[in-house]
Amino acid sequence: MRNPFLLPIGRIRKAHGIRGEVSVDYYADSPNLLSGGVFLQLGEEETIFHKVVSARFHHGALLVRFADIVDRNAAELLRGYDLLIPEERLPEPDDGAIYLHEILGLAVIVEAEDGTRTTLGILADITEPGGQELWTIVKDGEEDILLPAAPEFVLGFDLEHGEVRVSPPPGLIELYRT
Repeated sequence: MRNPFLLPIGRIRKAHGIRGEVSVDYYADSPNLLSGGVFLQLGEEETIFHKVVSARFHHGALLVRFADIVDRNAAELLRGYDLLIPEERLPEPDDGAIYLHEILGLAVIVEAEDGTRTTLGILADITEPGGQELWTIVKDGEEDILLPAAPEFVLGFDLEHGEVRVSPPPGLIELYRT
């Protein structure tokens, strides 16, 4: 089970070189989040803390070396592990900005032009296939809805009331609910 206070900031893609470096799909802007070490987790296994010795960008990926991983064979065993950090290590977001983990679990509300509101379900997952943020909205007894989180479809967030307001493109909801 994933610790709710540990947030994923990347996933190990593969070993790099012979000295234990790993190539990481990194979700953050700065490798500074790695200072102080990270927790590694594969699936629902227990987390394991690793001290980070170095981190550098190379051909669009982040290369990370851990203190206790000293060769390629050990690095290969880390393929697919998530890098996690404690939530309190995240910097304060800019004014008006929020972190994606803050909106998971919010009710997704459609606001029609006439002011009526319909709950589509709960925002259960956020992915970025092909560089486009895609939300998975779930509702018991209904098929999951995939909503592109483009600015023209997301009207706003209300963390205090636990909801996100959206205006999906015409016909999208009907594709899932007919």
